[in-house]
Amino acid sequence: MNDDVHKQIIYALRKPTKCPKCSSKRVVKIIYGEPTHEAWLRYQEGKIALGGCCVREGQPVWQCLECKIEISKKESTQPHADIDDDLPF
Repeated sequence: MNDDVHKQIIYALRKPTKCPKCSSKRVVKIIYGEPTHEAWLRYQEGKIALGGCCVREGQPVWQCLECKIEISKKESTQPHADIDDDLPF
């Protein structure tokens, strides 16, 4: 049986500080496409997840490294909701 069929996806406005399913703080960004050497090293360090080579619109953005749940970015109806929280201002 293909596990991808039963993957649960949760939606969030921004990267969660902890997993909404298992409460782990090991929630990382999913990188899509062919990984660079640097991306491969970050994956091995547990700093990112690899999402595969196929890049499609609407794919999950974050993954919990403990329970493997994928989290997609939910679009907000509020103005300026597309501003990334990681920006320095």
